[in-house]
Amino acid sequence: MKPQTIPRVFAIAVLLSAAFLCTADASKSFTLSLIHTSGTNSSYTTSKYNNVNRNFGGYAALKTAVDTIKANLTAPGIFVHGINALGFSTFSQHWQGLKESEYLEDIGFQYTAFGTRDFFYGPEAYANNFLANSSFAGNCIASNALISKSLALAQYVTPYRTLTFTDGISGNTSKVVLLSFISDEFCTRSRCSAVQGNPIQVKIANPISAMKTFVADVIFTENPDVIIAMSANTDYATDLQIAQSVPGIDILYVSDDKAIIEGTDYPRAVTGPTGDTVLLINDQTSITNVDGLGHLRVTFKDGVPYAWNGTLDPVMSCQDDPSPLNSTCYVPDPTLKQRLDNDLEPVYAALNITVGSLLVALNGAQGPAYPCRTGECSSGSALADAMLWKMDAQCDAAMVNGGSIRASVPAGNVTLMNFFNMLPNKNNIAVARMRGADILDSLNNGLSRINASGSGRFPQVANLIFTYNSNNLATLRLTGSVMIYNKTLGEYVELDPEGEYNLCVNDYMRGGGDGYTALQTKAISAFDQGPPLDVVLREYVSAYSPLSAPVSGRIRDLAVNVSGTSPPLTGSCTFTMDPVTSASGNVTDVCAGGYRYREDVTWTISPLLPNSLQPRSIYLRFSNLALNPSTDTLYIRDGPTQNLLTVRSPADNVTLVPANYTTLPDRVDVPNAASLLVRLVTNRPLDGESLRLQYTADTGCPGGYLLGTQACLACTAGTFAQKDDSVCTPCPAGSITATDGMAACTQCAPGTFADHAGQSRCKTCDGGRIWNSAQSCECPAGNYWNDFTCLPIPASHSETGQIAGIAVGLVVAAGGIAFYVHRRRMGIIKRRQMGTRKQTELKADVAMKHLLHDIATSLFLIAFESGDVATDWIAFLGVHGDNAYKVAYIIASIFGSVITFISAAIRIYNIYALFKIRRVGIKLVASGAKATSFEAMERVKDAQNDSDLHLALLNLRTLRQKVIITIAVAAPGVLKGLPIFVVNALVGRSQGIDMPLMISFGFNALVFSNHVKEVCGWFALRHLYAKQKLLADKKLAERGLQRPDAAHRLMTHRSSVGPSKAEVEIVRSSVIVDAARPEIGEKVDGGAESDSEKGIGPTHRANDGAHHDTKHGL
Repeated sequence: MKPQTIPRVFAIAVLLSAAFLCTADASKSFTLSLIHTSGTNSSYTTSKYNNVNRNFGGYAALKTAVDTIKANLTAPGIFVHGINALGFSTFSQHWQGLKESEYLEDIGFQYTAFGTRDFFYGPEAYANNFLANSSFAGNCIASNALISKSLALAQYVTPYRTLTFTDGISGNTSKVVLLSFISDEFCTRSRCSAVQGNPIQVKIANPISAMKTFVADVIFTENPDVIIAMSANTDYATDLQIAQSVPGIDILYVSDDKAIIEGTDYPRAVTGPTGDTVLLINDQTSITNVDGLGHLRVTFKDGVPYAWNGTLDPVMSCQDDPSPLNSTCYVPDPTLKQRLDNDLEPVYAALNITVGSLLVALNGAQGPAYPCRTGECSSGSALADAMLWKMDAQCDAAMVNGGSIRASVPAGNVTLMNFFNMLPNKNNIAVARMRGADILDSLNNGLSRINASGSGRFPQVANLIFTYNSNNLATLRLTGSVMIYNKTLGEYVELDPEGEYNLCVNDYMRGGGDGYTALQTKAISAFDQGPPLDVVLREYVSAYSPLSAPVSGRIRDLAVNVSGTSPPLTGSCTFTMDPVTSASGNVTDVCAGGYRYREDVTWTISPLLPNSLQPRSIYLRFSNLALNPSTDTLYIRDGPTQNLLTVRSPADNVTLVPANYTTLPDRVDVPNAASLLVRLVTNRPLDGESLRLQYTADTGCPGGYLLGTQACLACTAGTFAQKDDSVCTPCPAGSITATDGMAACTQCAPGTFADHAGQSRCKTCDGGRIWNSAQSCECPAGNYWNDFTCLPIPASHSETGQIAGIAVGLVVAAGGIAFYVHRRRMGIIKRRQMGTRKQTELKADVAMKHLLHDIATSLFLIAFESGDVATDWIAFLGVHGDNAYKVAYIIASIFGSVITFISAAIRIYNIYALFKIRRVGIKLVASGAKATSFEAMERVKDAQNDSDLHLALLNLRTLRQKVIITIAVAAPGVLKGLPIFVVNALVGRSQGIDMPLMISFGFNALVFSNHVKEVCGWFALRHLYAKQKLLADKKLAERGLQRPDAAHRLMTHRSSVGPSKAEVEIVRSSVIVDAARPEIGEKVDGGAESDSEKGIGPTHRANDGAHHDTKHGL
């Protein structure tokens, strides 16, 4: 198992570890050979070797070289042909993959990946011609390509291949996975659709992020010992980043032909993300335009490269060798060479047709100078002229990338093969209508990589004249004026950045290839289906044979042709300054002084104070440029994070906004910053204007901030501090600071005021008030301010009226309490005046009358509390204005209404229950019951009959219900009264107490005092109930009963007047079961005596003869 797989398959490893340790070798090792090449051609390539022209490659010589390696293999081998099996040769243009696949298969290659040249004839041609007719079908690997929209590719391309090998020496079996990743710029360099301009059939995911996920999934799924990855058209920096950041890769086949890995550097070993070795290989030799045959032999120990060696052979061919044959060259395979000769005959026959002549050669050679990629070349000028000629009046100018030209055309008669060799990419003409500014951007793009190892984007032009300076920075090379031919005037005029022009290009550039994204994204209109370039050039040469040399001098490099300083810069100015490290200074706009149609400049301000101290604050001052709000923006970002700063808006110096200014600020003070990025973007023509930036830095804090232990701390809103202050000072009355970190207070504007110090907002003189000063506003005479508006002073609006209203409420509440206390006192006196017997007889009657009192009281309280709610809503209608008090009043009223409704529902239920209890009690009194409680039974010795006991239990039930109902109604009532009290008081204070509000307050006070009284009385009720319950247990115990047992016996009591079945259930519910007394009903069901023997009532015997109590109505 690969060490990299442990995080993904940890659970499986734990489960299988025992078996693995018992069966696996202590150290699993095996050796593998990888034979590889790419970019092959049918015929050899001639190039200089030790200053002598030698021939390299070709299918026939490659066959001999591969056979030699096969004959000497001592370990399992994998034969891989990397990218670009197809190419620019006339052989590939003619057969388009049909023959290439046959030859590579016969040579012995097994696996491949596609590159940009493979798709020059479209993905369908590559799939149907190259893959479908060979063993490469199913063995073409693309791991980060989405190919489902191409049915042909989907049949033959796979994301990876898994191979199993057995080492001939150790006998170990190992699993190897092959995968590949493709540049996400692939479709800008090649054709990803069947017809150029149609929807693409292939999409490429970012190789770095995609491979991290893909490799992890492959490791989890396959658990390989070795992973070999191939890259396709990515640069070496990307390949190196993948090798060092994607866990699991052991060998990476690099496709970048600029990354020369040969000799002692083949293979190149780097350290992977887990610390293991990753081997990088490549087949590019040091010989110009020669790809070699690589042979890498690696010994793996526990899935990690342990020992390795390799060779990279340029495959020197002995065929037509201009120097004497020697042992270093390969004799071409005769069978394969004969087949090649046969297959080349129709190619030569079709192409060796003379179509015209040239007076001078058209230079378009490939390497080492790359004339069309580094400057004006005759073949590029001729091609641009041909494009204009073919499109006639449809184009104002023509531009073509130098990389599309792949060979020179000699003077004299020229054939189709000459044009095929010069323009092998099968591009066609496209026309884009562009703004002049975007044409200038396109020229700047074409000049940005002049020295980048022969990059193909250099612009060859017709009807355009411009100068550049190759010594300038990449984005500052276009200089002077760009001239375009005006067909009406018959002369060259300056290109207007705001004008519109029809530009002839090729379809590769129109699709964004070689960085010409402006042609793709900014074209006003476009036509992409023009004639092929090779056909256009052939017709042009035929029409003007013998063709003379194209006019030169269209493009001039000032670094070569002009001495002294360059003229002012012209065009887009995009530049990032090196960090400025002085403690203070001025920064100059590097694009200043010349004509520019747009600018994008970034300064990095990273001051370093004396003694290498880091600054705590940076102070910026701007001048000399008026920004156009519709086209220009100044950005200020934090250096380390590159996040936009948050600053105060220049419009009001208060609102916090991102630091993207459309008007130039005078100054920006930035606390807690050691580095800033200042970026200026202007999307308009500039002529000599420039921005001046002055900066300073220190270890202190700007105004509005105090120096803390670690950072500058902002003064809070309402306070201010000047630079170097030690405390934040409150703003005086009449002025404010609306945000944190202000260096000065702002005076309140007319019509607004701040009536005390330390405020963060100026109040508005609204509601009819008159502004006196920045410190105050007042209502007109005869009006008062209720915190929201000026109102006429009503007759009731006085402190006396408010006091009177509160007093009325308190008097009503006090009267209610006094009445309750008086009633209780008189009841006690009356009972003391009675004898015991009279009291007992009276209690039996009073108990039933007391129920009527409770019922009447409940009905009264329902009506009274409903009236309270009604007065609240009537008072609410008198609240003036639309303000917070009105909202609070309606919320409090709704809350009170809901509580009142619930309380009424509870009281109605209580009335219903009391009526039922009273009906039972009346029957019991009529049957002779005298004692209404166990306490009375204790005092009255002759109250010992069952009716007394029954009535006492009924009273206990009534008392229990009263305890529950009281707390259920009183506690929410107290909570209901508090909010309405508060709102009444606030509204009364704000707008004065009128009659509805005073009545509402009085009702609320009375209801609130009643609920408070009930809550206080609840504790006495609860105590009384507990006492009665203890007495009940004592009295029942004397008779050998418990409360549940006594209830059952009493329910069987026969009398001329007795309870109904429903009433019996009331008695049952009055009995509270005690969990500590499990012997419920023992005497009834298991006793020796029947109920008739106890004198309580007759019994009926069941059919089995056992004694049972029979429930029936009394």
